[in-house]
Amino acid sequence: MHPFDPRRPVVAEIFVTPLGTGESTIREYVRAILPLVRASGLSHQLTAMGTLVEGPLDEVLALVRALHTATFDAHDGTDRVVTHVRIDERRGEPLSLEGKVRGALGLRPDQIRNASGQGPDTGND
Repeated sequence: MHPFDPRRPVVAEIFVTPLGTGESTIREYVRAILPLVRASGLSHQLTAMGTLVEGPLDEVLALVRALHTATFDAHDGTDRVVTHVRIDERRGEPLSLEGKVRGALGLRPDQIRNASGQGPDTGND
């Protein structure tokens, strides 16, 4: 067993849902809170169903709290927010967003960008 290391990165999926908005889409809320993800400095990928982030557990959890709280006042505002979080933490070998994709596709590190035609949005734009 490996002890907890606060610097070891975790991978998390975050999905924040404003409820009671009367709208069929949440894209304006996503646009309003996305700057918080970028400002966090964490590697991230915006997907169609949520945002993937990679970083130390405390920083990821701080981002989750910031996104959840900011959603109440984002766009037109709302009185109810539901936030779903999935965290993958490995205490053995290092864990990363790119490594998980590379492993699932059976690719070498230099092949990841060629598999999809583009690299993931790592927040370094």
